[in-house]
Parts: sequence; C-alpha cells; structure tokens
Amino acid sequence: MQLSDTLIHRYPPAAFRTIQRMGRTASEIDRWFRELFAAEIRAEMARQRITGRGLARRLGENPQWAAQRINGVVPLNTDDIPRFAEALGMTTKRLLELVAAAIP
Repeated sequence: MQLSDTLIHRYPPAAFRTIQRMGRTASEIDRWFRELFAAEIRAEMARQRITGRGLARRLGENPQWAAQRINGVVPLNTDDIPRFAEALGMTTKRLLELVAAAIP
C-alpha cells in the first residue's frame, strides 16, 4: 500500500490535499496534525480563559497528562478528542471544524 493510500483514509479530503502538496513523510504529517490539534485546543482555552490546570480538572486528569496533549507532545487519540471538546464546552464536530479551518 502506498503512503497516499494510507493517508487518504486517515485524514479529511482538504487535509489530504494539503498533505500531498507538502510532500512530507507520514511521521511528519502525524506531527503536523498533532500540533494543529494542540494549537486549536490552546486557542480555545485562551478564548475561554481556561488554564491548563483548569482544563485538566474538567477532564478529570492530572495537569501533566493534559499538558502533554495540549502542547502536542502526546497525540490525541480518538477517545481524547471528544473529551477535550466536551471539556471546552463544544461538540466534537465543532472542534474538528476549528481544526479543519486551520488547515492551509
């Protein structure tokens, strides 16, 4: 299976087109998405004036766990995304829309 065959099933079409233009490896693309999600979460935290500790409390996790994901050190998994969306008072769809809107 080629890289493009794998990626087309992992990312939305607009993101996939951007990925193709970028000419990056799969690990670089995963890092890019991890950082993109983290940046949107931090932006929403700033808009709502939520601290990292406050978000961790809403998530029921310790601050280090939350910080690793908020800073893009650890990627969000499919269970984390809805949890972060809920903790930020939005739907998963809305969080994904914010991330999609940030794709160049």
